[in-house]
Amino acid sequence: MRKRQLGALLAAAAVAAAGGVAAAPAAAAQPASAAGARLELTITPEHGEGERSVVLECGPAGGSHPRAAEACETLARAGGDFGRVRARSGACTMQFDPGVLRAAGHWYGTPVDYRRDFSNPCVAGNETGGVFEF
Repeated sequence: MRKRQLGALLAAAAVAAAGGVAAAPAAAAQPASAAGARLELTITPEHGEGERSVVLECGPAGGSHPRAAEACETLARAGGDFGRVRARSGACTMQFDPGVLRAAGHWYGTPVDYRRDFSNPCVAGNETGGVFEF
């Protein structure tokens, strides 16, 4: 009798182990749209201190962006389209400190390749709803 119980236990353990192994590839096979969003954001000043970059991850919010949750919310309201991001109102000086903003990666399965020139960091921050403030 003990042999039968041991055999049944071993069989159940084998089935459970096989189920755990089979579950891992299924999770990895999720479509890109289910994987959230991952963007590399870069500011390249024309003059001055050098290039700065952060990673923004959404779904859940994270990465190296200092205000990832706010940036993800801003982009979510625009459907991940930087051209549809609602600009913030705010006064900026007339300082001329041009730079280029870039975003590359994917937004819930949709490729993102954004590039735009701005006259100064303040204008860039306002026009992108704060996404590029880092």
